[in-house]
Amino acid sequence: MYNLTSDAPIGYGWDLKYFFDGSLNDPGWHTTGASAAAATFGIGPSAKISRFVLWNRLANMLSDQNPKSITIWGSNQDQPSDAVLPRNSQPGDVVGDWINMGNFNYPVPPSGLPGSQANSSDNAFAAQGINFRMPSAAPTIKYIRFMVNQTWGGLNYANAMEISLYGSVE
Repeated sequence: MYNLTSDAPIGYGWDLKYFFDGSLNDPGWHTTGASAAAATFGIGPSAKISRFVLWNRLANMLSDQNPKSITIWGSNQDQPSDAVLPRNSQPGDVVGDWINMGNFNYPVPPSGLPGSQANSSDNAFAAQGINFRMPSAAPTIKYIRFMVNQTWGGLNYANAMEISLYGSVE
């Protein structure tokens, strides 16, 4: 974990460490009200991320405070500085030590129903985790800022159960 002042406050004992602990059980990561639900963490050595998998909170994975639109920011600095990151930016945009690595939208449920009306097959689809491909132009990084731009319920706080990152150490 690499807490920055502009990261969203954590709530309900759902600390950031649970966002990448390998478990889909409660707790996960949960913020309280903030203008942007963002969290920062290190990944160890510099790496080129090729994809990530996101699991939203069971059982209402497609509603409430679950991420619908996200941006992944990255930095290859040893101790990246804090910066207030914009909700609307393009891949490659740079703000301080941070570069927008990609903007991602959670897919529409297979049924086509609005997220708040997801059926059991939609929930089964989401329960497998959703794969997102990182653009090939994304740089090598040591730190990630996971920023929720929009939740399925349009709320100003967010939660998610787990994230797994894939790529190669550079």
